[in-house]
Order: sequence, then C-alpha cells, then structure tokens
Amino acid sequence: MSMSNENERYSIFEEEIKVLRVEEQKNITTYLNFSLPLCSVLWDKKKSPWFLEHFTNIYTIRQDNEYLWLDYLEKVHFIDDIMECISVSLESMKTITDIVSYIKEKINAGFYLILFVNSYYIKASASYQNYHNPLQLYIYGYDDRKALFYGIGFNTSSNFDKIVYTYEEVEQGFLSCINNNTEIFQKVWIKWYCCSLMKVKDVGEEYLCKPHLFINDIENYIESKDLINKLRPEIVKERGNVAKYGISAFQEVINTLYELNEGKFNMDYRYVHLIAERSKLMHEKIVYISEHFNMENELKSLIDQYLEISRELKKTRFIFIKGTLLQNEEVNIYAQLKDKKIIDMIISIYEKVIVMERKVLTEVCNIMKYNIPKHEHLMK
Repeated sequence: MSMSNENERYSIFEEEIKVLRVEEQKNITTYLNFSLPLCSVLWDKKKSPWFLEHFTNIYTIRQDNEYLWLDYLEKVHFIDDIMECISVSLESMKTITDIVSYIKEKINAGFYLILFVNSYYIKASASYQNYHNPLQLYIYGYDDRKALFYGIGFNTSSNFDKIVYTYEEVEQGFLSCINNNTEIFQKVWIKWYCCSLMKVKDVGEEYLCKPHLFINDIENYIESKDLINKLRPEIVKERGNVAKYGISAFQEVINTLYELNEGKFNMDYRYVHLIAERSKLMHEKIVYISEHFNMENELKSLIDQYLEISRELKKTRFIFIKGTLLQNEEVNIYAQLKDKKIIDMIISIYEKVIVMERKVLTEVCNIMKYNIPKHEHLMK
C-alpha cells in the first residue's frame, strides 16, 4: 500500500486533528451494529459491489416472552471482506486507563471505533441525564484543539446524522459503562464486543464481487433453508437457536401482525422497517446484476415487478410509523401499534407481496444461473 493511498483514509490529517473518511450511508439503518461499520467503508466507491453479497437473507427468533426478533443473517464481522475487524472484550477494556488517548491512538492508526458507553452522559442521546442505558458510540476522528470526537449515530431527533462528542462525556460514559454491574450493562454483546475496531483494507482497490454468492443467498431465502451455523454467537447466547429463515421469517412477521391485531405486543416498527429496507436493496442488486451482465432485456419485467414489491413495502413502513406515532402521546416509534384497520392493511399487503416475491425471485434466479457462466466467479 502506497503512502498516498494510506493518506486517502483521512479527510483531515493535521497535527491536532485527525478525521477518517466516512459516508452517512442510508442503505442499512435498522440496527447500529450494521449501519455504523458501513459508514466506515462506503466512501471508497470501489468497494460498493461488496453489497451484492450481503443483506439478502433474514431470520426470526421468538424470545422467551414470545416477542419477535427479526434480523439480517450476517456474521459478527460481516464486513471483514473489505475491513480489518477486531473485537475487544469488556475485561480487556477495563485495563484502559485513558480512553481518550486510546481512541486517538486508534484513529492515528487508521481504525474507526465502536465503543459501548452509558448514554446517560452523552448529550446527543435521548436518555441524557434521564436514564442509564448502553449505547454504541461510533467515532471516526478527533480535534485536540476543541477536545471533541467526531461520530455518527441517531441524534435526539432520531435522525441518523453526524454528531460531536466532548472528550469529557465520552470518558464519563465509558467509565460508567465498564464499571456498571446492573443487568443491562452485563449483556453478552457488551462483554464480548465492548470496543470494535475497523480499518479499511486496500484503500482505492476495487472489490470483485461474486454473483454466485448472491444467487445462492436468494435461493436460500426462497427455500427458507435452515442456516443455524450462520447465527451470530451473541444471538444464540441471548436468544437461542430456534429460528426461521428467509420467506418463513417473513411469514413469521405476518403471523406476529395477526397477534398484534389481537392486542399481543410482540413486534414493533423495526421489523416493518427492515422488511422494506431489505426489499429496496434487493431491487438495487437485481438491477446491478442485469446491467453488469447485459441482462436488461431478460430481467426488465421482473425488475419492474420487484420495484412494485419494494414500493408496497415502503408504503407499509410509512403507514405503520404514522399509526404508531398518532396514537401515542410520547414520540416513541417503537410503541405498540393498536389501530386494527392499519394492521389489517399491512397484513393484506404483506400476504400479497410474499407470494409475488417468491415467484419473482425464483424467476430471477433461473435467469441469472442461465446467463452467468458457472466459471464466472468474479464480477469486474
């Protein structure tokens, strides 16, 4: 790696200010453990084909209280194809005597950080000076002159945006987190991944994606293939391994909407958001494949049909969140939706979409497998 490429990691590289490049990506926003790392690499546009190989499949797990968990089927270091990833445990982080210096050293070495802190001390958090809660703090730069860290996250208006944190609040939040013995601060994801370090590999070099992996993921989704070995270890530890995958996971969301209609609060807005988010990305992937392998004619009708699927699911996201907020005095998008008319409307859309999606994706796979030679394992 040349020094010129190494310098491209930074938007500012001065004696007292170091700021790594970021992009406030909007593709994946449901969960911070996915959305934050993606901000660290997508500024390098030559890595964008990597998306084709990820975020295609989903799974659901019922928790002990029957509450639904819906998630992307991705590993812990899902981004290690294009980034160096290091997880630092809570026990190891307890040995850090100066967290401000530690963060600065990592930034100087080209690493982005995701650090668990107590949100009670973070001014940009909705729980600031209100209640104690673990928060993943993403940091990509610092300014010694102003004693500030640069980050990205959800601000007090619930918008995913750039945020600045003072050295003092980060230090207070970190120390409170690692020394807090209450149950919420002893979750396995804090114990195992108290600090995550990420560094872009091969800056400026094109990522060559493998279309057969995308096709395989679609088939796994359609067939609801049992992929228990792909569940993340912290999920298995906290929620077990009895899961449903792919289309069956989508169906489980529909089943839970029926429960919601009976007054059983077993799901929230996140899952409607994730279903819509995934479909938008799926449409973009199919378009990408069609353009790069000259399959516009073969896939045009299916692309149009899947665009309609994506639009319908986008509509459900809007309907669900609007209904949730209108009925609650508090601005809480994760509150229980109680309007049966809205729930029925979403169920109706979902039940039509799930049939249509299976049909469209099956045809897409058949066309792709026919037009992309088996030996074609890289896409340029």
